[in-house]
Amino acid sequence: MLTKLHEKFTQLTPKRVVRILKSALDFATTYSKVKIIFEDIQDPFNVAACFRTMANFGINSAFLTQTRNELPSINSRIIAATSSGVGKWINYKQGETLDVIKSLKKQGFKIIATALSSQSISLQKVNFKKLGEIALVFGNETHGISEIAEEEADMHVIIPMAAYQTSFNLSVSVGIVLWTYVLQTNLVAKFTQNRSLADLIYKNWLQKNSQLTKFSAIIPDRDLAKNLSL
Repeated sequence: MLTKLHEKFTQLTPKRVVRILKSALDFATTYSKVKIIFEDIQDPFNVAACFRTMANFGINSAFLTQTRNELPSINSRIIAATSSGVGKWINYKQGETLDVIKSLKKQGFKIIATALSSQSISLQKVNFKKLGEIALVFGNETHGISEIAEEEADMHVIIPMAAYQTSFNLSVSVGIVLWTYVLQTNLVAKFTQNRSLADLIYKNWLQKNSQLTKFSAIIPDRDLAKNLSL
């Protein structure tokens, strides 16, 4: 596989090859048990900022849905400018909220909506380990989630706060919920393990390509790669 990658990238500069390969390895083991639904989001820059947060937690599947508003105009330039380049790794689809939720439910996903309602429970009381595969729903910047999303959700969750406001910025909310999930499910250890494996593969590839040796200093402990056979 690495030989084919090298042949494909022969027209690129060595430094560019290193960047592409390292990024591909970092995102090769994303976590598929969590999906994000963004409903009726108005500002495309908010979506791009959320993509950056998702990518940093290894979550790469998103849905942009609509119930009340038209979908925001998302393009690669906005995503690249706001997500520091990582947004391009997010796979996102567009559709109607109800259709997306029903489809995910058929696949066994629990729908967890961030919503202030009479049934809402505080985020720290959610037991993510027992929920299995989940889809997190984040609503419109002003009005929150729709009635459809609220009715279809298996659980309503709120983020506790001490200020007078009743909500966080969208990307902040996404970050808080995902970090809580990561802590409960011990994904921090998974991230560390995956990155270590990616680094070993990356260093081994560098050693097999002498013209890239000068860039291997980016990653420490080069000798560890000698034990990896590809």
